[in-house]
Amino acid sequence: MRFVLLIASVACSIACAVTMFGVHPTTHAQAPSQVESLQADALMRDAIAAAGSIHPGATRAEVERNFIPDGGAQNGQVTRYMWRKSHLIRIDVTFTAAPETRSLAGLLPTDEVVGVSKPYLEIPGKK
Repeated sequence: MRFVLLIASVACSIACAVTMFGVHPTTHAQAPSQVESLQADALMRDAIAAAGSIHPGATRAEVERNFIPDGGAQNGQVTRYMWRKSHLIRIDVTFTAAPETRSLAGLLPTDEVVGVSKPYLEIPGKK
């Protein structure tokens, strides 16, 4: 009798979890497939290569071939960028204004890169 009650209790717990949370016990903690892991690895390698291609002396226009400004308040000297292929992957790029435009305000395509951070992950809207 105890065994039947234990089985019924477990079955009820599983049914409640599926109903309340949409969690199925056999699929909840499955590891990603090998294909998914390889795709994620390739994406990360591409992001690291894209960030690594940015070097001091490059222009803002060159940076913006692979990255787009994050948005929000930017001071011009340091600009946050999102990678075009995944907006979760970010970099911070430090610029100096091009000599002919130092007196002008704004972000210009001729601003030159002084430094670039390593790529990092950030969920959009979560800071």
